[in-house]
Amino acid sequence: MARERTDEEILDQLVYAVACVARHYGSGLSAEGLFNVRRKLAEDKWYCDTTWRVDVLEGLSEPNPDFYPSVLTEGMSGLCFEDVVLQSRTGEQ
Repeated sequence: MARERTDEEILDQLVYAVACVARHYGSGLSAEGLFNVRRKLAEDKWYCDTTWRVDVLEGLSEPNPDFYPSVLTEGMSGLCFEDVVLQSRTGEQ
């Protein structure tokens, strides 16, 4: 059985994905930059798969399975999902 992701969870993951790419190709984004990315991404409705993969969720204690370190490519790990999301919501370090 799959669990539906909320619009907010999808937005969190989109912001984190942008942060990973920015870090991979440069120095990354500041808290203000993350805040602005979130604001811009929130303007659109993202029609994508809204369910968590069951095979990823079973037996996994990680609260954000799509961003579990084993699925990130080398060079994109090292960013804390929770920190990125918090900075994108507040614009503060």
